[in-house]
Amino acid sequence: MKILESAVLRRPRVRRPLIRGVLALCAAAMMFSMSLSIPAHSPSSHEAHSLSAAAADLFVNSAAGDYHLKDGSPAEDRGETLAAVPFDKEGKPRPVGNASDIGAYEHGTPVPPDTTPPAAIADLEITNVTITSVTLNWTSPGDNGTEGTARSYELRRSNADITVANWKSATKVAGAPVPLPAGKRQGCNVSGLLPDNIYYFAIRATDGHNNTAPISNVAWNRTLRLVPDRRKAPWRGPFSTSRPRCTPSTCPGKRP
Repeated sequence: MKILESAVLRRPRVRRPLIRGVLALCAAAMMFSMSLSIPAHSPSSHEAHSLSAAAADLFVNSAAGDYHLKDGSPAEDRGETLAAVPFDKEGKPRPVGNASDIGAYEHGTPVPPDTTPPAAIADLEITNVTITSVTLNWTSPGDNGTEGTARSYELRRSNADITVANWKSATKVAGAPVPLPAGKRQGCNVSGLLPDNIYYFAIRATDGHNNTAPISNVAWNRTLRLVPDRRKAPWRGPFSTSRPRCTPSTCPGKRP
C-alpha cells in the first residue's frame, strides 16, 4: 500500500530539454504571428494611423486634463475610420472630416444630415402621342428643393388616375433619364403601350441621401387608335394611322 500510495502522489518529472523545445516553438509561432499582423508603416517609421507630437501641439490643455484636440492639431483626420466605432467618447459622430481623428474626442462640428428632398415636379406633360407610345417632358427639380441635381427619377404609369395611395401599384417605367441640374427641361419616350388606351403618368425624384420628392402632377392622354386602310377591299389588314384617300377605283364618281 505504501509503495502504491507513493507512486500515485509522486508527480512525473518532465525533462528540461523538452520544456525548452516547447518554449522555442511558442516563441517562433509568436514571431511568425507578429510578422503577419504588423500594419504598414509610413515613411516616417510610424504606423499609418499614429504620430509623434508634443502635447501642447495636440490638445487644448493636457496639463488640466483637457484632451480635446485643439484647432490645427496634427491628430485631425489621422485616425482609422472604423464602422465599429461610429461615435467618440462624448457621442459625437465619427468622422467629422475626411477621416476619424486620433484620440478619444472628435474635433470639429458635425455636418447636419441632409433631410431636404428634391422639389415635386409640377409641369409633367405629354407632348406627343402615337399608337403605342407617348413623349413626356418636365422641368428637372434639384437635390435640395430646387437647388443642385437630383440622383434619379422614378416614373410610373397606370390606366387609372395616380395618387399617393396607389403609387406603388402603378407600373414602373424603365428608361427614365438621369436628372439634369435644377431648372433644365428634359423628357423621355414611353413605348410599348396599347392603341386607343388612356394612360396616366407621374414622376418623382430622389437625391443622393435617399430623400424622395412628392409625386408630380399627373399627365394623361389616349394613345391613337388603329385605322384600317380602306383602299384595299375586302379589308384583311394592314392598319394605318393615315386618313384614307379616295381614288377613282375606290370611290366611283368622286374626285380623289
